[in-house]
Amino acid sequence: MREFEGKLAADSDFFGDYEMTIGARVYADEFDTAPKTIPTQTFSVTLGEPQSDLAALYEEDEPEESSEILESFSELQRFKNELVFPSEFTSGDDAWSYQLASGGYKLYNSKSATERWYWDLALIMPEKYFTDGRIMYQWITYADTDLTPELTGAIACKTVVGDVTATQVDQWQGVTDLLSTSDAIIGKKWYKQQRDGKMTEPEYRALFWNDIFNLVDAPDRTGYKVQHCQAEIEIAAGALPDDVTIDMQIGARFYANDDAVEFESRDGKAFDWYNQVLSYSAKYEIEPVYDITTAKGKVEAAITNDPVDLSTLS
Repeated sequence: MREFEGKLAADSDFFGDYEMTIGARVYADEFDTAPKTIPTQTFSVTLGEPQSDLAALYEEDEPEESSEILESFSELQRFKNELVFPSEFTSGDDAWSYQLASGGYKLYNSKSATERWYWDLALIMPEKYFTDGRIMYQWITYADTDLTPELTGAIACKTVVGDVTATQVDQWQGVTDLLSTSDAIIGKKWYKQQRDGKMTEPEYRALFWNDIFNLVDAPDRTGYKVQHCQAEIEIAAGALPDDVTIDMQIGARFYANDDAVEFESRDGKAFDWYNQVLSYSAKYEIEPVYDITTAKGKVEAAITNDPVDLSTLS
């Protein structure tokens, strides 16, 4: 008899064809020594390999020609490495790093797929700051003028350098303070911070098996890496108002590991976003994202192409 403990690999030799025999005996009580026997039966069974492609399990299979990614906003901010990583920064190092926030719609022309809203947070930093095991905890807060419950809250997206499977999304409802100076943040582990308004089960999820979550070289910026973290939620048609102004703020904290209560951080500037709801239209012909090439191009445009002037960013 073969016994297994813990997890089985998808390609384990446990999976295959088997001949199985089943039967039963019926005892009147614990003292019965002459039980009635039900005839045995023998049959063949195949234990197939499980589906290990998470994309196939959790994502709709939509052809490219019937889906669109429409970016609604993009905000690039820079921060001084000497201020955020004082113990690691040395003379002669690159002075600046960047955080890029964007959001938008994934639209489908199909009854079998649900439209989605996504947040994308990315850190563009010198490679030396992406040390194995380091937790990158990026966040964004948002609130409309009327503090509408559906449009007021926060999202945080956590990645771990070297372990994409450790990706996690946190979500808050209502006005949320995620600044590094908050008493709800200081001296707490990353997963115990800011309990007020935090949802036990977030509605957003991170599809970490997609290429965009991989740590990659920054385009045309020698020695820099880019780490994206993307969270998305299914939305019903018309779930967002046709026009609304939303106040937002982004930031990031860096923890050595899950037990760390001290951190490095950057709290970004607040900014406004005017939202306009869009629906699927074949005229857009925008190629779907979740492709690192597309994401790479967006980062390249944000930090290298004119007329972007990094000296105006903070």
